[in-house]
Amino acid sequence: MSFGLDQHTNTSGSRQILHVDMNSYFATLEQQANPRLRGVPIAIGGKGHGGVVVTASVEAKQLGVKVPSPSHRLLAEFPQVKIVPPTFAMYSHVTKQLIEIYQEFSPNVEVFSADEAFIDITDTASRFGGVTQLALRLKHRIQEEVGEWVTCSIGVAPNKVLAKLASDMKKPDGLTLITPERAVSVIRSVRLTDVCGIGPRISKRLHRLGIRTFSQLQEIPPDVLVRSFGSHAARWLKGVAFGQGSDQVVSFHTMKDEKSMGHQRTIQPTSNRAALLATFLHLSEKVGRRLRRKQTRGRTISIRIRYQSFHSEGRRVTLSRPLSDGYAIYGQVKELFQPVFLLDRVRLVGVTVSNLEWGAEQQQLFMKDAHRMESALAACDLLNDRYGEMVVRRGSLMQIQKKQDIPGLGFQKRFITDASSEELDA
Repeated sequence: MSFGLDQHTNTSGSRQILHVDMNSYFATLEQQANPRLRGVPIAIGGKGHGGVVVTASVEAKQLGVKVPSPSHRLLAEFPQVKIVPPTFAMYSHVTKQLIEIYQEFSPNVEVFSADEAFIDITDTASRFGGVTQLALRLKHRIQEEVGEWVTCSIGVAPNKVLAKLASDMKKPDGLTLITPERAVSVIRSVRLTDVCGIGPRISKRLHRLGIRTFSQLQEIPPDVLVRSFGSHAARWLKGVAFGQGSDQVVSFHTMKDEKSMGHQRTIQPTSNRAALLATFLHLSEKVGRRLRRKQTRGRTISIRIRYQSFHSEGRRVTLSRPLSDGYAIYGQVKELFQPVFLLDRVRLVGVTVSNLEWGAEQQQLFMKDAHRMESALAACDLLNDRYGEMVVRRGSLMQIQKKQDIPGLGFQKRFITDASSEELDA
């Protein structure tokens, strides 16, 4: 499905946001690097009974392969599929290449995940002869620089929600434009879960309100949504129903203005230290993911607790080397929390990392062991980006009750929304 209206200039007053989604990214890169794999159904992941495949080639998807999937189960159903181990060093190198290519078309580039990015082309499209010509040129540059087997799907729309929706409409190697005039009709034609930010859990909650289509979401009174989701999430959902969403592309240079990154969580009041540590661990992992996504690390770790009486206290430590691994951050958090004498039941906890150091050079760390950990974290980040927050998590988090201590399971790539994750996933 394509809505192909080219605009040489931004006459409507709306922005032009391009979303680029690399097709079967890791699998395609392996096929580009090894011509013998081209045209062959392959899946990337570990072999053996305990292995899991995380992505599949276009050829494998055409057979019906769904990922992620245990390797042994996939091979039992699709014996013709070849399992290929991941090459994380190559993926990292190509991702950096892609970011440099994106920046040829606009300085405003927001990396959404390893295989996706938003580009604000409002002020640059006219230099390339319009939106369509810019998108086609971008496709050509990717194949010119990375390889002829590597393709992407592109969506262009007035905001990020619609741009991502547009890129999903035609795969592989698609190009779809959604103009402001078509926004509402396009939204009405898709399923609720087709929109990034509305996962199965949110969809089920909408179903309980009698909402199964965006047309129904348009008509429901706002106060009904507010009672079920909270004001911010209700506003976001209502906006999406009318084709609205954030058009702010947060570039890497804009991110550098941030002085700290943190997460906090309001919980059921408790004085159970084990439960509080479990929540601290979850928050530390979230902060670590956010740091890695934005290619930064931090030296100062801070914790905050707020009691049921609303009295607050905090502690912090500054380290000799910066961190971005959530579990390493948690190690410091645990030490900070250990001597705290709880004056009352705690109703809010928070973890913040500050004293940030920016840039890809911070990813080098300390040789072999650190590189192996970085590769493992990169794989976890990919899965969590693609399939939902905390789909992959440490074993120590498995004992935490999903409803109480891990919000947002299954809510994919939540930062595209303007709503808080706690409201959407409560």
